[in-house]
Parts: sequence; C-alpha cells; structure tokens
Amino acid sequence: MEDILFFSVAEVRELCDKKFSKYGSNSVKIFYKNQERVAFVNFTNSEDARKARHAKTGLVWENIQVFLEP
Repeated sequence: MEDILFFSVAEVRELCDKKFSKYGSNSVKIFYKNQERVAFVNFTNSEDARKARHAKTGLVWENIQVFLEP
C-alpha cells in the first residue's frame, strides 16, 4: 500500500473525483494514518454514497488495491 504515497495529494483528489463524481456531489479529505494515506469521500446525499459503495467494490487504481469502508 505504500506505493500510493508516490501519488501527490492533488493526484489522489483527482483519482477520487474521477471515480466517484458520477455518483453525486462529494468532497474529499485526505489524512495520514501510520504509514498510509487515507482518503475520505463524503457525499452530500446518503443514497449517492450507497450507490458508490456498492458499485466500487474490488477497486484497483494504478495496480494498488483500494479498500472501501462505509
């Protein structure tokens, strides 16, 4: 998972926007936890968040596994 640290914060935001904006209006917050970067995608509408969560299981970006949690 440490490969994701090679992405800039702007690139992580862009990836999140590219993958999740089609589900609805959202905002992205990025934090560091231990040696990992964690991005939170918060949707304005809970139904949009539910759709995104179910549509994006098993996601891989640039050969990096992405985990989605409710």
